[in-house]
Amino acid sequence: MIAPVEWCTDTGTEFIPRWVRVNTLKYTTAQFLQKLASLSLTQVPDLPTLQTTPQGYLLDLHIPDLLAFHRSYPLTTTSFAAEYTSGQIILQDKASCIPACLLAVQPGDMVLDACAAPGNKTTQLAAAVGPGGRVIAVERDRERVVTLRNMVEKAGAAECTPPKKPPPRIS
Repeated sequence: MIAPVEWCTDTGTEFIPRWVRVNTLKYTTAQFLQKLASLSLTQVPDLPTLQTTPQGYLLDLHIPDLLAFHRSYPLTTTSFAAEYTSGQIILQDKASCIPACLLAVQPGDMVLDACAAPGNKTTQLAAAVGPGGRVIAVERDRERVVTLRNMVEKAGAAECTPPKKPPPRIS
């Protein structure tokens, strides 16, 4: 069971970190942690500490391969630009990670993602099932299929690729 997220308040406003999921189809969490150490970022024990540590990060206690960063830390434009553009890390809110985590899929499983775009949960599932598994990604909206396909490609999740043409109608 996933415990409630700790929210930390300062003058009545809640602290909302930026969440990063390590895409284990392309990168390991250990490699990412080495990168964080090379940048002298500090691992903190909880969200209240992260709120006061702009150069800190938090390993999530509930979702594997998920880390929280201070909102002011420039994740995609400087330190992690290469990892972000290559799909090694994915900006994905913790709430969006919970459904795939709760499914508790195992390597080799087959999973149906019936509302798959934009593809963050789809690629999270693909990492969980691994190369021996399969994620069938379905998206009703034709425009969102393009977004889904781009995300799946960026993440290296070939086993999730949606059909080349969406079905004429999904009810």
